Amino acid sequence: MASDGIWDNLYNDDVQVCVNSQLSKTKSDSSLGNLQAVSDCISTLAEAKGYDTKYESPFSKEAKAHGKDLPGGKADDITVIVS
Repeated sequence: MASDGIWDNLYNDDVQVCVNSQLSKTKSDSSLGNLQAVSDCISTLAEAKGYDTKYESPFSKEAKAHGKDLPGGKADDITVIVS
């Protein structure tokens, strides 16, 4: 579960990178190793991209589709819960 501060700044592929970084590497166990680490990765990445003025964020891409020029990430509340 995540607030709009996550989804305004991250694409699904970005979130998947954070999840994949914690997947168990053994074939017999495909569970997540550390849910807090996944949450930390997602929130840290969203915050960093939120302040990047050159990043084409989901928010800026959607704004452009509606005729608005709002480049970069979007500073916003960032909350994520991984379970």
